[in-house]
Amino acid sequence: MYFNALMHCISKLEDEPKEFILHMTSSFLQEIIDPESFYENDMQDISIKQLLTDITEDVNEHLARMLMVCAIEFCITNVYQLNDRNWNCIEHIITHQSNGLSQKDIKYLTALNNSYMSIYKVVHVSPGKSVVLQDMIGKKAPKITVLDKSLSGSIKKGEHIGGRIVEMNAKKEPKRYQFSAAILVLPKSIVKVCINVIRNIDNAMLNRMLVQLFGEGEEIEETEQNRLLIKKMWAKEIAEAVYHYYSHYKEYHEMLDRDGNPWHPCIIEFNLNAPVIKIQKALSSMKELMPEPVSGRKNEWLWCDQEFSTFKENALGKDLPDVAETEKEALFHGLFIKNEITGKAYSVFAIISLIKDKLIIEVNSKQRANIAQDRISEELGKLVSDYTIHSKH
Repeated sequence: MYFNALMHCISKLEDEPKEFILHMTSSFLQEIIDPESFYENDMQDISIKQLLTDITEDVNEHLARMLMVCAIEFCITNVYQLNDRNWNCIEHIITHQSNGLSQKDIKYLTALNNSYMSIYKVVHVSPGKSVVLQDMIGKKAPKITVLDKSLSGSIKKGEHIGGRIVEMNAKKEPKRYQFSAAILVLPKSIVKVCINVIRNIDNAMLNRMLVQLFGEGEEIEETEQNRLLIKKMWAKEIAEAVYHYYSHYKEYHEMLDRDGNPWHPCIIEFNLNAPVIKIQKALSSMKELMPEPVSGRKNEWLWCDQEFSTFKENALGKDLPDVAETEKEALFHGLFIKNEITGKAYSVFAIISLIKDKLIIEVNSKQRANIAQDRISEELGKLVSDYTIHSKH
């Protein structure tokens, strides 16, 4: 609701401040997408619409829009130099564009202007009501209860989020906290690194010697307002970390097949020593294989393993690599087929095809390739020969 009202206000800004905010929003998005190129070549003239399209292709529509919200919230709450003076969009809106804004809207915008994005750990959840959070960047920060029906219905204790907590005070009432429009659920793999990066940047910006060194002798006075501006910069690091996690998703995961074996797609090829009809009959007699009508393709069979519920339990057993040592989460990958009559889902262990004079078996790991080769050799015997196993590219 508040974000829609805010976007309405921005749309009514005069041409110069409106173009400036759109320009800075584009700058924010370009910086999180490719920071190295951004710092080396400066920002490019790319529309927000095009950037959203590019980000959506890299991640998904929901996250792309949430990153755009992060960018706008940062830009309207930040302080810029415009026409040789300090300028803040929210202050400008309240001063010059307050027509159509309720007192509640003005109160929210003022509170939003005094907020910043941080990383929080969920320490307690009251479903449908609130969450209790611990700030992970600020040292010795008190726990805070945030009212949020939606998030509290989906988030779990122990998870991390990146968000702005807006303090909505009412006279003679206890402090009331809520989230702004931008909330990012943070994958465990990036939380520690992101916190360390923010703390290092924070310390550097507060160190007057470093400020003088890199600011050509200019010194930033350490005031409460300047401290808040530094905290507002955290949003860029959080948004950048989340974007790069999902746009480079596989790099953050240990890819496994559903047996817990390292992901390594392979193809096994057998030469045929008998007419195709004999091979078809032999394959159709194997209880593991679903025949042609199920797969929907001529001369193709699906080798189905166990029911998904059982298979999932097996895949999460003791034989899996220690994910903590690799600092990567396990990502189980593979195909499934569902029996619409029984409602049961089956994992596809392999796909078997007859193509010209070859029997082709496609699997997702070297371990499965060895199992499949042994089983086919056992069942088909002299009907096939001279198998080869090679990686699938």
